[in-house]
Amino acid sequence: MTDSTPAGPAPVTPSTPIFDADTCEEIFLAALDAGDFQGVVAALTVMAPQDPHRAEMLLNTLRVGLAIADERQRATAGTEGAPT
Repeated sequence: MTDSTPAGPAPVTPSTPIFDADTCEEIFLAALDAGDFQGVVAALTVMAPQDPHRAEMLLNTLRVGLAIADERQRATAGTEGAPT
């Protein structure tokens, strides 16, 4: 009689994602916090085939954040040297 219980974890094949979308988002956030933009790109690249909508939402959120930071920097640069 053959035992039908698995001997261990399933083997990883080329189509098996190593990181799921949740893990990719955690990596994305940690990389963003650390200023590691190569890590941000890598996390989105791995996430995109698995959950394209989620990857797009993160990318759009990043774009909005960068636009806000750019506006703040411009506003601050415009007030430097001005009397207070």
